Amino acid sequence: MTAGQDEPRRRGARVGKADWISAGLALLAERGVDAVAVEPLCLRLGVTKGSFYWHFADRAALHAAMLESWRRTGTTDVADRVEEAGGGPHQKLARLTSLAAANPRAGLEVALRAWARRDPAAAAAVAEVDAIRTAYVAGLLVQMGLRPATAMRRSRLIYLVLLGGYLVEGSSGGLAGADIWAEVLRLVRVRLPAEGEPG
Repeated sequence: MTAGQDEPRRRGARVGKADWISAGLALLAERGVDAVAVEPLCLRLGVTKGSFYWHFADRAALHAAMLESWRRTGTTDVADRVEEAGGGPHQKLARLTSLAAANPRAGLEVALRAWARRDPAAAAAVAEVDAIRTAYVAGLLVQMGLRPATAMRRSRLIYLVLLGGYLVEGSSGGLAGADIWAEVLRLVRVRLPAEGEPG
């Protein structure tokens, strides 16, 4: 938690739906889903309950909006960034693993999975995101010449290593190191290009 995070916002500042979702996701990452309730969020944002109910029918509606936001930012937004930078599949995988390993919201990934163990809607969202992410990596591996079934197994392995890094080391742990990822990819027989080498 950063300094002043629970301090009220400047009085009179407009708080929109996106602010509630962002605050909810931050609180989820810090304290778990039980903490994501109207009163602590009002305190954090420096507003009254009326502001919350202007945007959401109830707490469940906020939770649904949080899951939808995470689906988008955790899948299509990341893939779009990787694709827009161009390059071949090796370069895209290197870029993707770099972005994923240095994820500043690694704590959110862990909190979402804890939530998913007790809530069907969260479980469905996590399953969907996991499937999208592993399918994207598998697609890159197929472009590198692996058979689809092999590509999917290795994509899953890469993904599980990443999630394990979030759980054990956090977003600033060893998995953010290029040497660690080079070793992971070597073990699944994926060679990343050297600096300046075509992908």
